[in-house]
Amino acid sequence: MTTASKQDGQDGRTANPFRLLIAAFGANTIAYLGWYTLPLQWAVLSGELGLDQGQTSLVVTAEVLTAAIVSIVMSFVVGARSPRITLGAGVLLALAGHVLALFANGFTGMLATRLIAGVGEGLLWLMLNATVARLDEPDRRFGQVNAVTAVLLAVVVVAAPTLAAQLPARSVYWILVGLTVLLMPSLLPFLLDRQFGAGVAIEKPSLRSVPAWALVAVAALWSMALTVTFSLSLPLGQRTGASEESIHAAIAMSMIGIVSGAGIAGMIGDRFGRVRTLAVIFGIELIASYLLVQWTTPVGFGLTLTVVNGCVYAALPYFLGLAARIDTSGGSAAAVAGAFTLGGGLSPTFGAYLIGLRPAYFAIFIAIAVFTIAAWLGAIFAGRAVTKGY
Repeated sequence: MTTASKQDGQDGRTANPFRLLIAAFGANTIAYLGWYTLPLQWAVLSGELGLDQGQTSLVVTAEVLTAAIVSIVMSFVVGARSPRITLGAGVLLALAGHVLALFANGFTGMLATRLIAGVGEGLLWLMLNATVARLDEPDRRFGQVNAVTAVLLAVVVVAAPTLAAQLPARSVYWILVGLTVLLMPSLLPFLLDRQFGAGVAIEKPSLRSVPAWALVAVAALWSMALTVTFSLSLPLGQRTGASEESIHAAIAMSMIGIVSGAGIAGMIGDRFGRVRTLAVIFGIELIASYLLVQWTTPVGFGLTLTVVNGCVYAALPYFLGLAARIDTSGGSAAAVAGAFTLGGGLSPTFGAYLIGLRPAYFAIFIAIAVFTIAAWLGAIFAGRAVTKGY
């Protein structure tokens, strides 16, 4: 990147941070809606449309995995000289996928709609993470965006099942269409302001950035292991002997951890150092995940699941912040965010494998411990690269 380009990037960093954060919040929420409504989509696909378990699993997984792959791949091949076009295409494709799901029939039709939505969500993740990465104090900014997004998603998780019961057939897709349309105005300051769009344009990141690729790899593995606690939260809760209603209530309440974790990162930023902060977060995470598989009481389940969720979303902004410092284009931050989502999409399959081991639930903790240590070592490597000006 030339000196002039760096200066332009710095001007873009401070020009319109508030408007950028609003647009990033809207894009982030739209991109996550499909992920956080997967249980409702499963009910519609297997119940109303009569798909078998294998077909249903493929359809709901395709959306998340497509979004993750698009975010990773496009971050390295798109110059993003027209970020407004990329963001606009993303939101229109996501909306189109949800609208088409209202009319599609059968496995092939529904799979196509989820792939379309996934491409749109991937483009949204690409642009929101790349642009936030170019702000001052990216760790804190990522935490702020994730905290505000988590508040709305918590409302969706709690309210969507009740709302779905009042809506016609394919209710979850009506919810997705409605929420996407409601959130679209939040993107207008970014989409309509030519100067603002130019101020956050990203350049092609270097494919030779070994530290960035290391962060992508460890973020995917760490996310795959940690989000097993969410994908297997129902069987983990059933071990406590609590009623299904109580388990679902505890899972919904654990969203408090996501809001709190992201909020803490948004408040403190990197004032204590990224690697040292991650060491503290990971220590708490390992203790909580161990108790989650060993403390088989309803209170223990709800409390430890909340803490684990909090640690995940407290740590994520620091991975994104490291990537933002390694690669000032913002592309590597988008790739790391995509890797986090990719790991989350693979976690149900990985969790099913771990459940088959003996002792099953302790194997979950071992996997979390191994990949968390790998993530911390990757953060140390990336941190040294930042210090050396890699």
